[in-house]
Amino acid sequence: SIHKKSNGNDEPILEELRNYQLKIPQSLQNIPNWLHNVHLYENFEKLENFEKTSINNIFNSSNSITTTTTTTSKLGSSIGKFGNNNNSNNDDDNDNDIISPCCMSCQKIEFNVPRGIEYGYKNRYKNIWPYDHSRVKLTAATINNNNNSHNPPSSPSSCSSSSFIDDYFNGNFINTNSIIPNNQFTYIATQKPLSSTISDFWNIINHENIQIIINLDYEPINYFNYKEFIKLIKPIPEKTDNTKKVYLINEKIYYIQYLSWPDFSIPQDYQSFLNLINLKNEITVKYNLNKKILVHCSAGCGRTGVFITLDSLIQGIINKDNDKDKDKPEVDGEVDGEVDGEVDGEVDGVVFDVYKSSKDLIYKLIQHQRKQRISMVQNYNQFIACYEIFIKFLINHEKDYQQNQV
Repeated sequence: SIHKKSNGNDEPILEELRNYQLKIPQSLQNIPNWLHNVHLYENFEKLENFEKTSINNIFNSSNSITTTTTTTSKLGSSIGKFGNNNNSNNDDDNDNDIISPCCMSCQKIEFNVPRGIEYGYKNRYKNIWPYDHSRVKLTAATINNNNNSHNPPSSPSSCSSSSFIDDYFNGNFINTNSIIPNNQFTYIATQKPLSSTISDFWNIINHENIQIIINLDYEPINYFNYKEFIKLIKPIPEKTDNTKKVYLINEKIYYIQYLSWPDFSIPQDYQSFLNLINLKNEITVKYNLNKKILVHCSAGCGRTGVFITLDSLIQGIINKDNDKDKDKPEVDGEVDGEVDGEVDGEVDGVVFDVYKSSKDLIYKLIQHQRKQRISMVQNYNQFIACYEIFIKFLINHEKDYQQNQV
C-alpha cells in the first residue's frame, strides 16, 4: 500500500498519501454503507485538531502546571472552538457528526491529567498521560502489596506522606459499547511497563481479573520476572509461530505477544494481525474467559488503538452473525449515545448491524477512544491501516460465508 512509505509519527504526510483512496475489491459484495464515502486525510486531521484543542484547553486553563494544579477542559468548549471549521468537503450532516461528541456520555466528560503530571517518573513518554476520568487506579490493597513502590512526590498540598496514597497507573479503561453495542469485550490500554512499574502492572492484572493480555510490542518481554505474582509460565507451542508467542501464566491468564508490528508503523502482514484476533476469540470461547483484555504496545496508544478499533468492529459483525438465528429486527447502527435497554449487543430488542450504519464506524471508534486515552491510533498510517485491515477481514468473512453455504 502507498501509506507504507511513511512510518514516523512526526514525519510530514506526503501529498500522495493525503490523496490516498481506499481500494475496495469489486468482488466484495457485502460492503458496509459507510465505507463507500470515506474521507481519510480530512477525517484524520479533524481527529488530530480536536485532540490538540482539548489538550491545549487543559493546560491553558491554568497559568502554570505544578504538582498541586488540577487542569481541566470541558468537551463542550473544545467543540465550540473547533466546530466552526468550514474546510470540509463532506456534507453538512456528516461534518457536524465528525466534530460532535461521539456519544452522549462524552458530552459530560471533563478532561484533566493532574496525576499524569505529578507522577511523570511512572510514564514511559513525557507526553502520554492518562485522562483522569477513565484512569485505571491502583487500589489500597495493591498499593500495600507493592514492595517496590516509590515514595510520592513532594507536594505542598500533601498533609503527610502517611495519608497520601499513590494510586497512579498509566492506563485507561476503554469501552466501545456506545459505538458497537454488541462488542462484549472491554479493554485496558496501557504502556509497556517500566522497570519501576512492573509490580503495578501485575497488581492491576490481578485486581481487575484480567484473563487475556495482548502485547503488541515486538521487543523482548521485560516483566516476566515478578515472582510476587507470577508463579508459573507455560509456553503454548501449538499456538506460537513466527508472528506471535503465546503463554499461559499461573494457569489462568493467556498472554499473546504479536511480533510483526514496529513502533509507529503498521502490521507487516494484515492476515497475521487478523489471526491474532481470531486466536483471542478462540481461547476466549474455548476456556470461557471473562472478556476483559489488557492491551499494550510501547506507549499504549498507536498500535493499541488500532487493535481495539478493529477488534470492536469485528466483534460487532461476529456477534451479529451469532444472533441472526434469533429472528430479531436489526438496528441500522445509529447508536450514538447511551444505549438504553442494551443486552448482549441488542438495543431495545433489536440486533446491532455494522453493515447498515450510515456513520463511519472506524472514525467514531477512534474518536471515542481518544476521549478515553490520548493519541489512540497515533498516526495517519495507522489510521489508514484500520480501514485496510477491516476490508481484508470483510473479504475473508465473505469467503467463509460462501464456503459455509456450499
